[in-house]
Amino acid sequence: MRKISPKVYIYLLAALLLASCNAGVITEPTPTEVPTQTPIPTNTPLPTPTYTPTEIPTPTVIPGTLITGRVYMADTNAPVKTHLYLEMDDEDRTDITSFRTDDDGYYSYVIEEPGTYYINVSVLSLVNSCSNLSIDPADGWSEMFEHYYGDILVELSVNPPPITAIIGEEITLNCRIYCD
Repeated sequence: MRKISPKVYIYLLAALLLASCNAGVITEPTPTEVPTQTPIPTNTPLPTPTYTPTEIPTPTVIPGTLITGRVYMADTNAPVKTHLYLEMDDEDRTDITSFRTDDDGYYSYVIEEPGTYYINVSVLSLVNSCSNLSIDPADGWSEMFEHYYGDILVELSVNPPPITAIIGEEITLNCRIYCD
């Protein structure tokens, strides 16, 4: 038998010890955590929005002159529910039609024929609640009419100057009433 040199014997013994301690297990070094990085925003150009033309709505054609406005008390802004009368500008100022304000005092009416007209706002309902009725001439309402039948007051109304109705136009006539 041959003699093993002490150096080889130590190598063999070391190999045998290593093999017996970790029989069949391959070990890898423990991984170290890699920090997660937050992405840095880049100056990526955004797509330019494309212009899409929109159709311009066709304005509604008024089939005459639209008269709108509100009748209300100047001191309280309370609406006045009343009748308005439309009259032709002739010698007799003939009534053509009447219409009412809504619950908030607003009115609107379309005059279909061009010409000169009067708007007459009846304020007879306010006679018993006011000792002195007046209107605001700054709004264009300049006249107050009292009509009596004998000694009985049958109509109390206010009027702006005559209006000229032109097809397709809109006129706003607000009426502020003062009650002393």
